Amino acid sequence: MFFKCQARHRWTATFLPLFALALLIGTIVEGARYQDKSMPFLDVSCRVREYTKYEAKLPGCMDEVVPARGCYGRCQSFEVPVLLPPHKASSHKMCLVEEIELLSVELSDCLPGVNRTFVYQSAVRCRCKKCIESNTFCARN
Repeated sequence: MFFKCQARHRWTATFLPLFALALLIGTIVEGARYQDKSMPFLDVSCRVREYTKYEAKLPGCMDEVVPARGCYGRCQSFEVPVLLPPHKASSHKMCLVEEIELLSVELSDCLPGVNRTFVYQSAVRCRCKKCIESNTFCARN
């Protein structure tokens, strides 16, 4: 009887941690699959998103709302201390447009003789990358 108990204890001590690890991995994978709905704080991604309140404005025409795509999401970043100046090493990437397309729309309410064609940019692909001050406002603290 003592031998059976000892063997059961050995099995439990060996396989229980492996079972707990498998359960944890399964939970993480399942959470990553449904991160948009159940765990939005885990969603670290950069993707194209449609914005429907972009106003097309042309002189001689009434403003009109047109759909435009932009970039939306979060990117991984880090900052760690370093012994020498500047005393930190960091990577702060932003969700930025990588590829655009030009779209055009004919505005409906314009004065006679006015060019009704409104041309604008819309995102096709987004990517996490370093902010480029020449074409993006990069906030500084």
